[in-house]
Amino acid sequence: MYKNIKVAITCDIDEEERIRMLVYYHEAITVGGAVPLIVPPYTDEERLAEWLDCVQPDGLMLSGGSDINPAIYGEKPEAGLGRVSETRDAYELALLKLAIGKGIPVLGICRGLQTINVAFGGTLIQDMPAQMGKEYAYHDQKQPTWQPVHEVTFSDNSKVGKLFGINRIMTNSHHHQCTDRLGKGLIASGHTADGVIEALETPDGKIMAVQFHPERMVYTDRRMSEFFSQWCNSLKS
Repeated sequence: MYKNIKVAITCDIDEEERIRMLVYYHEAITVGGAVPLIVPPYTDEERLAEWLDCVQPDGLMLSGGSDINPAIYGEKPEAGLGRVSETRDAYELALLKLAIGKGIPVLGICRGLQTINVAFGGTLIQDMPAQMGKEYAYHDQKQPTWQPVHEVTFSDNSKVGKLFGINRIMTNSHHHQCTDRLGKGLIASGHTADGVIEALETPDGKIMAVQFHPERMVYTDRRMSEFFSQWCNSLKS
């Protein structure tokens, strides 16, 4: 049942500049008990601010998608870098800045985690197999999206872990990039056994993010649906 909780979700922008969003994000927020709203990809901060003032979302989800332009974090493109969208980079970074200023809680998923890290001054590994070794290729799984492929361990005080209600959880994995240098003020609160950061958060828990895709597992693992329920419910507390 909806509780008048509204969650703004960022969209992806494809090669032909079309707006798109995978239905998983919409469904996960709906399962969580909130109303999902797509944020138009304005790159002008003033227009984004007007949209936020008009809609008054209770939370913001930064969704997954294409790679972030490494120029934003002061690096040149490396082998293996995928498609980037300067429009999306500008849109999400401006939106995140506004959300922080307005005190809107933020949840990042996959690219969303990377966007948060970059916004806080962090950097990324542009392609894990190319820069870290072929043994990391499994992080971009070939198995069905709902199938777990690795275990993520949360730190004892992790606010992300508390939303799942467990310290260790099996998750899927759909990324070839990951956090390199951690952004200032962020806590790395979840890792895989091979050391990849899988969860980030701020000390107050207003900003949280996961590198995996819980939205794709809400119908196959109750802990994933509970994660969204707990987060959505927290937005009105």
